[in-house]
Amino acid sequence: MITITGLPPGLAQVYYVVATGPGGSSGYTAAVLATTTAPQGPPRLFVTGLTSTSVSLGWDAAPGPAQNPLYSPITTYTIMERNTSVSPAINIPAATNLTGTSGTITGLTPGRSHLWFVSGVDTAGNASPLALVYVVVTNPVPVSPRLSNTGPSANGAVQFAVTEGGSILQTVLVQATTNPANPASWVQIGSILPTASPITFTDTNAAQYPARFYRLQAP
Repeated sequence: MITITGLPPGLAQVYYVVATGPGGSSGYTAAVLATTTAPQGPPRLFVTGLTSTSVSLGWDAAPGPAQNPLYSPITTYTIMERNTSVSPAINIPAATNLTGTSGTITGLTPGRSHLWFVSGVDTAGNASPLALVYVVVTNPVPVSPRLSNTGPSANGAVQFAVTEGGSILQTVLVQATTNPANPASWVQIGSILPTASPITFTDTNAAQYPARFYRLQAP
């Protein structure tokens, strides 16, 4: 038995064996096709949060040997940004060694667009190729959202409409207080990334207070 090492992931090769002795060499054995395993990237990538300076991404777990014996097990993920402002374009790691299926990139510039990929990394440190699973995200310039149509809901809850202030949907923080005169009394009771605008928000704890005041922030 012999082991051949140093091969790249996903390489397909045909092998033969020839016996050699004093009388010469034998003919070739039957051919054997062998393909090294390769890491795969996530099959789906999506935005879970967006502010003026950050983006949160989530993804489905990358397939492994259970789905295909040619796939190697994935141990970590890397969020990659595709920089097309240079030629040739380059891929820049933005977050590495992520063991779950989510990650957040901070320190971004409001108004700029980014193209994000996620790569799966196997136990040997090999990264999956960046396929056609990506998202293009523009970090919004903050515009104050609007709160309207406040009214009672079932079981003493309070319901109101949240309308984005800008043209790009972004995360909205919902805050509440019983004493608006005290700036330190505001607490966050919700964080939503609207899929449409307006969107309805319900405060299910409103009945616990004789009066409650609300405000919205778009970070």
